Amino acid sequence: MGQFLADSTPGHAVRLTPSHILEARDLLDAGHCVVWIINVDHAGGSDTGLQPQDPLLPRGDDQWLDQQERVRAHGFVVGLDRQRYTASHMITRALLGGLSTTAPQDIVFDRRPCARCGETHGKPEIRPTSPRGAQGEALRFSTSRSDRLLAIAVRGDTDVGIDIEVRPAGEDLAALRDSVEARGDEAGDLLERWVRKEAFLKATGEGLTRPMTSLALRRHRADTWCASPDEQIDVRDLRALRVTTDDRIVAAVAGIRPLGNPRVFTVDEG
Repeated sequence: MGQFLADSTPGHAVRLTPSHILEARDLLDAGHCVVWIINVDHAGGSDTGLQPQDPLLPRGDDQWLDQQERVRAHGFVVGLDRQRYTASHMITRALLGGLSTTAPQDIVFDRRPCARCGETHGKPEIRPTSPRGAQGEALRFSTSRSDRLLAIAVRGDTDVGIDIEVRPAGEDLAALRDSVEARGDEAGDLLERWVRKEAFLKATGEGLTRPMTSLALRRHRADTWCASPDEQIDVRDLRALRVTTDDRIVAAVAGIRPLGNPRVFTVDEG
């Protein structure tokens, strides 16, 4: 495996080290949203971890996962699916652990009540008794994975949602239209509209309990979208994402205004 790298500017890669995490903490403390786009197929064991005392991923096992995560991981029939699931959850724990100065395995995840049935399988969040951010804020996060790419968005004390999709090569997406289009939507690319709406619904905690056809998004400035009647959520297109795999990526992040211009790190093998 190569080193685990964070590409914060086109053509310039830096190791995802504790100094990088300190930079991310500073951004969160200043009220920014921070986003990582990570190729999980290239995230192997390394001595350049998110925390000084730990590698990014322990080699060959799932020691950071809780029992529920392990059960789900072992439920995958296809080995690559199991590998990507495990890597995604371990990376998420490593990143949140680094941001909250705690061991990844000590983070406890809860689920909010479902907006439809009230059962506890809604939006994931860090249990309030788990360690908090450097300034005492509760870290809020959202994740999304498509193929080998994992997206993680983090904010301090403010809900966030993210979605990422790798555009299928040569696939006709017209079938999405009936699931996506709402009266009042601006016309445009169907996959981009899907991604914006899913990010929005993750930020509100509704998820797909609310049909996308009930949500109309309108552009109100460059690469930023909002909905009516809920004008407090901004959706920001994530453009010019750079990963060495050259995937055709569509991604968006959403959160309560002001969302601003999120800081995005694309992470891949060097």
